[in-house]
Amino acid sequence: MATVARRPARGRLQPAALAAAATMAAICAGLVVVGSLLPALASLQLLAVVPFAVTAERHGLRALTAALVAAAAVACLVAGLGAATSLLTLAGLGGLVGTFRRHGRGFGSVCAAGLVVAPLAAGAADLVLLVFASYRRLVLENLRTQVHGLGAIIAHLSPLRPVARWMNHAALVLTAHWPIVVAILAAGGVAAALVLSWVLVGEVLGRLRWVADAEPYTLARVDSHATGDRREPSPVPVELTGVTRSFSGVEALAGIDLELESGEFVAIVGDNGSGKSTLARILAGAEPTAGTVRRAGDVGLGRAGGTALIGQRPDAQVLGLRVRDDIVWGLPDGHGTDIEALLEAVGLAGMGDRDTASLSGGQLQRVAVAAALARRPSLLISDESTAMVDPDGRRELVHLLADLPARRGMTVVHITHYEDELAAADRVLRLERGRLAAARPELAPPVAPPRRPARPVTSPPAPQSLPSSPGVAGARIVLSGVGYCYAHGTVWQHRALADVSLCVEPGEGVLVVGDNGCGKSTLAWVLAGLLAPTEGSCLVDGVPSQRRRGLVGLAFQHARLQLQRPTVAEEVAHAAGWLRAGIHSAFGQGLAATPGLHDRVAAALRAVGLDPALAGRSIEQLSGGQQRRLAIAGLLASGPRALVLDEPLAGLDEPGRQSLVSLLTELRALDGVTLVVVTHDPESLAGACPRTVRLHAGRVISDTHAQATDAGQWRCIA
Repeated sequence: MATVARRPARGRLQPAALAAAATMAAICAGLVVVGSLLPALASLQLLAVVPFAVTAERHGLRALTAALVAAAAVACLVAGLGAATSLLTLAGLGGLVGTFRRHGRGFGSVCAAGLVVAPLAAGAADLVLLVFASYRRLVLENLRTQVHGLGAIIAHLSPLRPVARWMNHAALVLTAHWPIVVAILAAGGVAAALVLSWVLVGEVLGRLRWVADAEPYTLARVDSHATGDRREPSPVPVELTGVTRSFSGVEALAGIDLELESGEFVAIVGDNGSGKSTLARILAGAEPTAGTVRRAGDVGLGRAGGTALIGQRPDAQVLGLRVRDDIVWGLPDGHGTDIEALLEAVGLAGMGDRDTASLSGGQLQRVAVAAALARRPSLLISDESTAMVDPDGRRELVHLLADLPARRGMTVVHITHYEDELAAADRVLRLERGRLAAARPELAPPVAPPRRPARPVTSPPAPQSLPSSPGVAGARIVLSGVGYCYAHGTVWQHRALADVSLCVEPGEGVLVVGDNGCGKSTLAWVLAGLLAPTEGSCLVDGVPSQRRRGLVGLAFQHARLQLQRPTVAEEVAHAAGWLRAGIHSAFGQGLAATPGLHDRVAAALRAVGLDPALAGRSIEQLSGGQQRRLAIAGLLASGPRALVLDEPLAGLDEPGRQSLVSLLTELRALDGVTLVVVTHDPESLAGACPRTVRLHAGRVISDTHAQATDAGQWRCIA
């Protein structure tokens, strides 16, 4: 075996850098084109400095050059040579700031560079206008027109008429002395762009500093033709020796010793934050902080016959506009993919022509599984790929994964919180605080079939009390004939809801269940006011839900999408409204700067089973389950009158599930909060929400208080 530690080849851009350059080019071109065509928004062009600077800092000058060429070509075609020239200037300024950041220079270096660059920019601007007389006349006439127009508007106000006359005179003076005016504007613009870029780039990089290890996910659709690597991948057997992975000094994995052989099915379990996803990234090719990873050959991430990784967020992996396009994305011509057979295997038969934007979270997860299988990988890593899938689909996918080692000789690593998914595993590994621990005896794969009687569940721990809330009664929600169509009125129209009529009384708890794609998440967004019904009405206390945004708290199916602040403490405080309510704190100086805020944040975290010691952590350092708890903590701390939770138990370990269910039960019983929960696990939530509404094909087919469900076949483990 050879140690795999391949570095990016010199002299060419790597796929991640190319993807970044293309994205930044699109952003920069858009900003400059809009600023060029709409004079009132001309200042938007300055913002293009930031994407250029980020590209230079993260990927170097070659990526910056690629982004500039692409952006300039688009801008020149749409808005002319002037827009392309502006992009060249902005790319130069952004490259300067990004290079300084890349080499650890401070703000003083930027100021010194500004003293040199600003006079050069002033001279260059005067020279261009001096040489190109027609262009000069156009620029000066545009300046006079804007000043005269503003003066004409002001002249309508009698007290300001002297100001209007002064502005008209000033326009004549400015254009008469245009070399001085243009030099001042150019120098000032350069200085402002440098300072703005330095500040904003610092903020952006602060948000990105924890995600450097996300590259295995971003490269999961790259084939050998794109990378230029012609070596045959051979990711297994693989041996990890003393592997440690740290993020900003915090160990996610510590001293991992592990061997994976060809053709085995290995299941990995552990509490939220125990390092499961980090281990998946190491197996997919991410480099450890310490220790060695030895393989038979190249990891071949995303390449046919190499490694395929199915992440927790399918929306970040599904790239094609249509399902069939996504399945073969990045595969070489002639690969011979039977798309219909793959879709049938993952429960999406006949959906090859569906628009991926119209799919539910569970359906997107199935598409991601099919795309991974299309690569016929030697190593398939499934990071909780069944978390968003309905119970029947979950059983089918687990059976499919378990059958791959014997039928195709594939090594499968499956990360899960569900015990019944361990039945067919050859080995069960448990992670505890970043270290491998012996699996509990009850986690060993049984010889009997997967379905077993559920063991008694211990009483859940009593939840911590939340910070003081308004204590108002729950909201009353009434839906009358609600329908919703995506892309309504177009040829891409897709109906998600049809004639849904419900009444949820204040303080009532309702579960919304159904197969993937039946419209559950769409209904949740309508209830929260984020989508206005295309037919019918959704009223919250008699007012349309879209006018009650904020009164109904919504927890997204993918929690990371609603976490907007860089640290855990800031996220909770902002979501709860404590900062807007007058409690101001420079979190960078520590929570202690504001008396009482630290304790309120700690109480909110304890309420959802998170350690208050996480308050200062970046949200990017949290596991998927921890991010879900954090999103719910912010919602609960805001004291909502109604809560809509979309798959709140997905990705949570057993202690977290029990704690959250107890908390939701308490919120209804003591605070009277109206609760609507979209779930594939109704049995676990029956105590908090005794009423169950079942959807099928966007319609309500039952509305009962029954609590027994087949979903109980699936018990969650830590």
